[in-house]
Amino acid sequence: MITPNSPRPHATGLSLYRGLPASIYILFVIRVFNRFGDFVQILLVLILTGKLGLSSSEAGLFVSASILATMFGQLLSAYGCKRWRIKSLLLFCQLMVSISYMLCALCYLIHPLFIPYLILFASPFRGGTAPLTNTMVAQFSKPDELSRSFSLLYLGTNVGIAIGPVVASLLYVRSLFLLFLFSSCLLLGTTLLLFWGIKHIQIQQGPDMVKTRMHIGKPLWLFFGFFVLYSLLYGQNTFTLPLQFSELFGQDKGSSMYASLMMVNAVTVLVAT
Repeated sequence: MITPNSPRPHATGLSLYRGLPASIYILFVIRVFNRFGDFVQILLVLILTGKLGLSSSEAGLFVSASILATMFGQLLSAYGCKRWRIKSLLLFCQLMVSISYMLCALCYLIHPLFIPYLILFASPFRGGTAPLTNTMVAQFSKPDELSRSFSLLYLGTNVGIAIGPVVASLLYVRSLFLLFLFSSCLLLGTTLLLFWGIKHIQIQQGPDMVKTRMHIGKPLWLFFGFFVLYSLLYGQNTFTLPLQFSELFGQDKGSSMYASLMMVNAVTVLVAT
């Protein structure tokens, strides 16, 4: 284990991630493809306004409800970890999102107005995937591997975001049916990889383990408050910004330019970190 007085490893670049457990690499691949295939959330506002004919206020209502449902799923996943196996819970969440997007693809051909409600239904399950994945990373990593494991997953997030928006904009222009179908298939593929590639871990609680009540100090509450404010401001990237691009350049070109901007953002993060 690395102690405060021990020298830090001199590995740089991708060599920093050598020697991690195989399950961490599988979770990295899952994270890349999940973020790459997250086409629905990337262009959610444009889908609601440009393809389904909702007004900006109606789209804002659905997006706000989707964000709240996502937060609810994140909170509920912590409770679920105490009752069920984390892998089983993550499999269930990913499968529900995949099925919901598949139904969105079918509804686009039959009754498109059902699509916003299906997206809203999928939001809490989608919200639960990230905390559950992070919990699995903590389970599979030794204490001295935690920083590298979480860094690798953060890298996977930005790799997926760097590529995904460009493909999403192409599918958005070509066919909303293909956008939902491709997103559903990618999620189904990562769900199968999770099922076959990662083993279950049963958390053992010894008799000497006692439950402690966590105390949250004022600095942590302040951090939470500022983080909520930051999230509200950063959330405009996925609501106000695509609407502005659509108004300035039109639906098709606006979606393409917005996707390019998101790609530049992700690549900048990759290079800088």
